[in-house]
Amino acid sequence: MARLIVLLSGHVSSGKTTLCHLLVNRFNLTPFRTRELIQELSGGIQSERGVMQAYGEKLDRQTRGAWVCNGLTRRVKELPEDAAIVVDAVRIPSQIDATRRAYGPRVIHIHLDAPREVLAKRYARKHGTFKEFATYEEVLRNKTERSIGQLAEVA
Repeated sequence: MARLIVLLSGHVSSGKTTLCHLLVNRFNLTPFRTRELIQELSGGIQSERGVMQAYGEKLDRQTRGAWVCNGLTRRVKELPEDAAIVVDAVRIPSQIDATRRAYGPRVIHIHLDAPREVLAKRYARKHGTFKEFATYEEVLRNKTERSIGQLAEVA
């Protein structure tokens, strides 16, 4: 059983992945990326924001958000008992609730935020193999993404 599980939440471009990298590099936490879990569970869907958002929401409906905790639990079984894990990222309250029910006080939830203008500027700089929307406004058309701010209240 892991000694610590850090859940990261926040809007797209709020710094979750940057913080995840820092925690991994500085404190030797083991990363657990929900994007990779979606790829695994889907059998390898397209690496693009809209497709990944839709599949994650499908998993949320099917499992009431438990898919993140279920995948995390499979991963925890492969790690030493004193492992510390950082989850990049949780998107809805039921994902957090399921993880807290399974792991209790070992769970710490950190919510990141930034002004919308900053998020949009950061998003515009994204490059790489993951296909993004053309604008940050397109990201916010997604119901889950629009509701991310409520996770600050449960962090």
